[in-house]
Amino acid sequence: ELVNEKITTIEQLQNGIEREKKKKNPFWPSVGEFVEWCKAVDYEALGLPDEDRLYKRLQAFMVFGMEEVHRFSFTNNAEYWLITGLYQRNRAGEWSDKKLQEEIGKALKKMAERVKSGEHIPEPKIELPEKVTVRSSDEVINRRFAELKAKMGIRQ
Repeated sequence: ELVNEKITTIEQLQNGIEREKKKKNPFWPSVGEFVEWCKAVDYEALGLPDEDRLYKRLQAFMVFGMEEVHRFSFTNNAEYWLITGLYQRNRAGEWSDKKLQEEIGKALKKMAERVKSGEHIPEPKIELPEKVTVRSSDEVINRRFAELKAKMGIRQ
């Protein structure tokens, strides 16, 4: 059954065995359950949160948002990119909770593959502009408002 389910690597078998060791039940799992364990990714070993933990961390981040991203304490670079990416896509797409859960699973699997392949996950670059420059003078702004009011038929 393991071969039929494409459980053919030592890493996959180790995933299943590690999961079995952590279980409190003294009985060996069914073949189907063991196959699921073998296919599961050990996010903790990769330095990543599992889906439930990532969901909770994302909810906590939503209190801050991108405007105050510097105030949130990320555990590592991978978590930063996971949370901020999901946050921005969630805001833009106005996802349902079910859709968010699906996207969390996809994002975690994608990040796990990146980490497993040895890819360097870049550090976040949180920067503010050094100086904000105003390109229009008060005179220009007042003239443009007057033009808009005239177009809209608003009297001065």
